[in-house]
This record gives sequence, C-alpha cells and structure tokens, in this order.
Amino acid sequence: MIEDGVEAVQPDEADRWPPDYVESLLMGLFFDVNGYLNLKPWKVKESARILGLHPDPVPILHQLGERTASAVAASGVLSDDQVRQSLIAEFEVTADQLPEGEAWELWLTIGACLRPDDEG
Repeated sequence: MIEDGVEAVQPDEADRWPPDYVESLLMGLFFDVNGYLNLKPWKVKESARILGLHPDPVPILHQLGERTASAVAASGVLSDDQVRQSLIAEFEVTADQLPEGEAWELWLTIGACLRPDDEG
C-alpha cells in the first residue's frame, strides 16, 4: 500500500531510496492508477516532507506541476470546495519543507493551480 512506501522514507535514511523510487512514490500520492488527480491533505503533507528530503526536487516538481495542471480539469476532487480549500491550504502550510527558491515556488504554483479560474 502507498502508505507503507511513504512511511519507509525517513529523514535519517533519505539517501537509501533511489530518486526514481521517490519520484514514483510522489506520482502515486498525487494520481490514481488512471492518471486522475487523487489528492488529500495528508498526501500533500507527506509529498512535501518527501520532496524536502530529495537531493534535487526541482525536476520532480516540474513533472508534478505539468501533470497536476493537466489533471485539474478532469478531477472530481475540485468539485468539493471545502476539499479544494483544504488542499490549497496544505500546499501553503507545507511549502517551508522545501528548499527556498525554485522548488518552493513550484510547490506553491502546484497548489495555486487548484484554485478556480476566477480566483487565480
């Protein structure tokens, strides 16, 4: 189960996990098996934690950003305003777990793409 993979990546063992494993784990947190956005606040929190441990999170964040932007329109997660607001807030709260600069900006951009077009 994905939760087991998430819990396995701990700060004191961050270099134990190959970057490709971490990338796949993050994709699994963001998307279901059909490629639809499947975010929950706990998944955002764990994704930020794991990205914060990654030696170079920027390429992964670019991929997550592109796939999230494409998946947003087809996602039922955004039909519930309360869930959407919780997700956006979680992106904002967890941004400090990522390195400042491009990684931090990309993380917030991913969260911002969850906003409705009229809020953007």
